[in-house]
Amino acid sequence: MKRILFILAAPLLFTPAVCAEKVTAGIKTGMNITGFIGSDSGAGDGAKMQKTGLVAGGYVIFPFIKQFKLQVECLISEKGAIYKYEDSDTVYEQIMKLTYLEIPVLARFDLESRGGVKPAVLFGPSFGIKIGAKGEERTIGVSSKGNIDNMNTLDPGLLLGGVLDIETGKGIVSLEARYTMGLLPIFESVGGNIADIKNSAVAVILGYRF
Repeated sequence: MKRILFILAAPLLFTPAVCAEKVTAGIKTGMNITGFIGSDSGAGDGAKMQKTGLVAGGYVIFPFIKQFKLQVECLISEKGAIYKYEDSDTVYEQIMKLTYLEIPVLARFDLESRGGVKPAVLFGPSFGIKIGAKGEERTIGVSSKGNIDNMNTLDPGLLLGGVLDIETGKGIVSLEARYTMGLLPIFESVGGNIADIKNSAVAVILGYRF
């Protein structure tokens, strides 16, 4: 009888070690500093500038063990780049404004620390879905805008980041820096050729977890 009771109670004995922490959720917002990478991106030719944009959304953290969690996010992320060059003493700007719905699915490793500040490392894939793509050309006294049609809808990437969680009386404030590298070209095939241009984004983010 005692053996049967032990077998029935065993799952309860081990559950606190695995699920001692509860699922938590929060919101975040910050700034993207974006550009393009790849052999056709123009990197290194002196003509490319970084572009800034908004990143914002919500996230949920699912605990597994004390120091390992799964962090799933749903974000609106503005990306793109600004190309600025000079020809015959005239300065030209070409601006690409890209907007994605991004769903990062990240492994979160909480590091040991003392006090109210707790660091963590984030790593994993990020799945982007294009929801907007606009282009603009500027020169002295002239500006033209339009949609960019020949872009891929999906933009998978790989994300690496670091977080500092600061405990407050009612919740947790987080300060985060992350880098997301696009894995596939952003443009569709044209005449059988695909331009090697991928998204690249550094983000600085402020979050609050309930």
